[in-house]
Amino acid sequence: MTAINLYVCIYSSQYILTQEEAAKLEDVDCITVLGASVTNGKPSPVLAGRIDTADDLFDKGVSNLFLLSGDNGSNYYNEVGAMKQYLLDESGGSVTSDNIYLDYAGFSTYDSMYRLQAIFGAKKTVVVTQKYHLYRSIFIARKLGIEAYGVPAKGGNYLGPRDEIRETLARIKCIGTVYGKAEPRFLGDKIELTYPSTSE
Repeated sequence: MTAINLYVCIYSSQYILTQEEAAKLEDVDCITVLGASVTNGKPSPVLAGRIDTADDLFDKGVSNLFLLSGDNGSNYYNEVGAMKQYLLDESGGSVTSDNIYLDYAGFSTYDSMYRLQAIFGAKKTVVVTQKYHLYRSIFIARKLGIEAYGVPAKGGNYLGPRDEIRETLARIKCIGTVYGKAEPRFLGDKIELTYPSTSE
């Protein structure tokens, strides 16, 4: 178990960049922001940190497109809608709806990465989430054929002992999911990542 966890972390660590290093990448299709909890239509501090970091990357010219991927499994819970509104509100007008694509079926890290390629056709992306989550996210994306890099989100990078155990188990589980070529809960029609965005 320890060996598998280390394998995922060591494999992915070489692709975790600073914002300045990410700004030197070329031909990045999109900045991918992975969802997290939302309360009363507002992103949690963890999720807000991810969006703020993605906005910084946009300002640095990493890509002119965002892919916001999260859970919209019911009419009463909508991570991506909250993510989009927060990004528009906090960007100071530099980001508009033309820059944003939404993936409403990012129910897991694996689903988000799978759909990033299968639905949105991304070949190269910069993923933004907390560092502990980047190891798994990058591993999944690259094993699915995406040239993925990661930038750690601001804040929220500390894991308690229980959370560390959960994340370790999730890294181990992702090995079987990736190599078993599991399909996500939902697929759907293909959507081309172009500017201006055609996402609704």
